[in-house]
Amino acid sequence: MNCPSETAQAQTVPRLLAQLAPLAMSDVIMALGDPLQISAVSRLSNPKESLAAMGIVKALANFLESPIIMVLHASTALSGDRSSRRCLARFVLWLALVCSGLFLLLSLPGFYEWVFLDLFGTTPQVAQAARRAMLWMVLWPAFIAWRRFFQGVMIRDKQGRWLGWASIARLTTFATLLWIGFWQRGQGPEVAAIALMGGLLAEALCAQYFAYRSGAVASFASQNDTKLPQSLPQMWRYYLPLASTMVIVWGGRAMLVAVLARAVDGPLALASWPAAWNFLLLVANCTRMVQQMIIAQARQVCFQTLLRFAACAGLAASGLMIVLAFSGAGESALLGLLGNQQDLYVTALPVLRIGCWLPLLVAAQNACQGFCIVAGKNWRIQQATVASLLTTLVVTFSLTEAGYSGTVCAIWGMMLGLLFEVGVLATGALAWPSKRIG
Repeated sequence: MNCPSETAQAQTVPRLLAQLAPLAMSDVIMALGDPLQISAVSRLSNPKESLAAMGIVKALANFLESPIIMVLHASTALSGDRSSRRCLARFVLWLALVCSGLFLLLSLPGFYEWVFLDLFGTTPQVAQAARRAMLWMVLWPAFIAWRRFFQGVMIRDKQGRWLGWASIARLTTFATLLWIGFWQRGQGPEVAAIALMGGLLAEALCAQYFAYRSGAVASFASQNDTKLPQSLPQMWRYYLPLASTMVIVWGGRAMLVAVLARAVDGPLALASWPAAWNFLLLVANCTRMVQQMIIAQARQVCFQTLLRFAACAGLAASGLMIVLAFSGAGESALLGLLGNQQDLYVTALPVLRIGCWLPLLVAAQNACQGFCIVAGKNWRIQQATVASLLTTLVVTFSLTEAGYSGTVCAIWGMMLGLLFEVGVLATGALAWPSKRIG
């Protein structure tokens, strides 16, 4: 059977959900930064230009961060072995330097104008508003890599509770810097960028400190497991399908922003989409760490139990999103997030209502990705991501050409793309039970 009896009985769905809670809190606290940032920027000078500028800067930051994102997954999977962890640390350092170097390159004159004016098709006012924010964000990929490496070490050693404390430090620092910038009436994008970088630096420092304090850094299950990558070429072959998957994801979302800019209500869509999308992610992020739980537990816990656990987490989060999307409280929160600007609110509200099942799809996506990783089906993740990206862009572009609001086009594209991705991932995830039987 697929269930190791003693451990499987010990790890019930409620216990798995209890273990997920501090990890989910880390992601939710991290996601709180974007709504706070949008709320502050929308109340400073030139709110529409500033929101559009910061939306593009974050899209670029996420794209250049994308090769780093799977460092958390790699660290969770590999850091139990001393040699693999050391190799991964060297690999992550080089990767962080390359990604931050690219960020600096795109901030230089010539490249900068090409990205904002030609690639994204923004107005000169939006491009000018974003200039200083781009420079502040140059080290964003490096700080992300630093943080995620030590987060993975703690998750591997079942010390996930410390992630929540590091996230609290990030949110506190971010909110403090954001308040200072708001109080001084600074330029919206620059205020947001300084706060984002300060919060991320605080979290990275805390993640490293807690990893050492908890004993996770000193804990190893093996010294030299030859089944795991032991050299930089081996690490590159292991990591390439994971990194390329995230590059495709965030590259596609950057392209999505470019499509939004060309919708019939392009300026409004650019300004309101980040607020609506981040409102959705605030709830959907409750389920992202399902993947880390499955990677860490798949060899000890029954496959069916893990599926039920993922389904329960996703349904609970989507239930909350339905309440928020169709209640006065959720609508008031969205309006306040957008600085009480009614035109932005009208274009943002449909995103919440159409996307209320997004958290369940995110839970399914992350569960299937987790099973693919432990089954060694990393390339299946990339195949599913390509399918999702193509679906998202085709649907969004088609609806945009038909004259629909940009935000409506984008959320339908994201939802259908994610649904298609889950279907492809499921074919790889089902390989894990058969491997265990074998």
